[in-house]
Amino acid sequence: MAAARAEAEARVRLAEDELYRVQQADDFAFTNGSYDRALRCLREARQALTDVLADEAARMAREVSATCSAISTDLSRIKKEVSL
Repeated sequence: MAAARAEAEARVRLAEDELYRVQQADDFAFTNGSYDRALRCLREARQALTDVLADEAARMAREVSATCSAISTDLSRIKKEVSL
């Protein structure tokens, strides 16, 4: 997951750099579609990063849920042992 996140973050940085470069170019960039392409690439890179982060959050939530379930099971077992 860390590698996917790093790759997605790198894609966003590259897309932001390209968009900035295009914005600094002359007006021709706006008429030949370079700006629109750079903006589309940035949006796609940001969406990819969002997807990676959502996957990471879902994985973490599953881990927390599993840990809470294990704790609950342990507490139930301890409660039974104490009441014996």
